Amino acid sequence: PRMLTEADLYWLNNSIVGFGVKQISYFTYFTKADNNAEHFIDGNSFLTWYGEKTDIYHWMQKIMAEEQKLAPTILNFEYSTSKILMKTPTIFDSSYAMRTIETKNFTALKTAEINKEVALVTELYDKDKGNYMYMVQNIVDSTRKGSKVYQTATLTFNSKYTHVVIFENGVQRIQKLNKGKLTLKHKPGQATFVMPY
Repeated sequence: PRMLTEADLYWLNNSIVGFGVKQISYFTYFTKADNNAEHFIDGNSFLTWYGEKTDIYHWMQKIMAEEQKLAPTILNFEYSTSKILMKTPTIFDSSYAMRTIETKNFTALKTAEINKEVALVTELYDKDKGNYMYMVQNIVDSTRKGSKVYQTATLTFNSKYTHVVIFENGVQRIQKLNKGKLTLKHKPGQATFVMPY
């Protein structure tokens, strides 16, 4: 019932890629004068009724360009398990997200903690190379504002791992772990993909 924001699109795309989805298809809908049953108002889709590109088109184009840089790596990984990390009390309605919780423990990741609110952590596995990757995402509603919704996640990896490759918004970097720990800060919808080695 509201207009999409750029943060909403990051929230959506990070979540589905973090669950191992390898192909994403989007459809565009617009207001038709002769059809009031199923439509979005102009501006809440990729194109207007007149074929003009909207903000959503340009935001998604940017997000997809960033994801293409991750694609050569992430396409080798399959979803393994996931957990919801939550601090109480929270402003987040977790009833739907809690259904994603798996009982299987993470493999390369010993612990994951957040300082407030709620986060999603997924584990992906590359069976050919034996590598693990973790997606950590702040899943607080992207319309929430203020410092409360910015959160810090601290990941502690098994002792054999000394470094991580970090993928975030189309940028890849290597970072040395501090006593097996990595700290990440996320705004709503933002996610980081982390591969320990």
